[in-house]
Amino acid sequence: MVWSIILPVVIAVLYQKSMLDSVSTNEDLIQYFSRFWVFILFSCFVNGIGLQLARLREQGLLKTYTFIAGNKYPIVFGTILTQIVFCLVSLLIFTIIILIIYGVFEWKIFLLPIILLLVSLPFSLLVLFLANLPFQYNNFSVIVNFLTYPLFILSIISQGGSLIELLNPFYVLFEWLSYISGLLNVTEYKNINYNAVITLGIYTLVGYFSLKKLNLLSVVQR
Repeated sequence: MVWSIILPVVIAVLYQKSMLDSVSTNEDLIQYFSRFWVFILFSCFVNGIGLQLARLREQGLLKTYTFIAGNKYPIVFGTILTQIVFCLVSLLIFTIIILIIYGVFEWKIFLLPIILLLVSLPFSLLVLFLANLPFQYNNFSVIVNFLTYPLFILSIISQGGSLIELLNPFYVLFEWLSYISGLLNVTEYKNINYNAVITLGIYTLVGYFSLKKLNLLSVVQR
């Protein structure tokens, strides 16, 4: 809740209000929203799926829940589905709050984060690799959330769209949002970066193998 709703709203209202006041076109408005939408998506999936499963595994709860359910897949996909719903609610709440402050209503602006959420589903699989890493949850979660900010900044200043840049999930999501907003005629149409399509495929493959390899026992404490 803090990372996905409260923090973005506080930043938007208290620290980015002057930027919002200077918005004069749809492109400016979408560019403003895009930073927060992508940040919310990233936070929900990383914290709510990858790190959450890592915490359950370390505490022995993943093994317990799996024993009750019969196998690990209902637990994993239940976690993913829960975060998808939570992320959708977070995106819409944030968008509604900012649009009320801005005094604008445009239905396409509500549609954009929903489509972006659907496109970003491969990323929800990618973060499963976090649950396979041999680190203690408390220290690891701090490191992951700390790295979020430099990745976010790099995605904003990146321009080339190279494969190296597309290793940054923030940049991939920005590329897709730019393409989707063009398709909906909210902003000027922009051809899709095919490297971004390939990257989503890579995310899916990494997520698939991470799911297969997901260990029910703590990799730190046996």
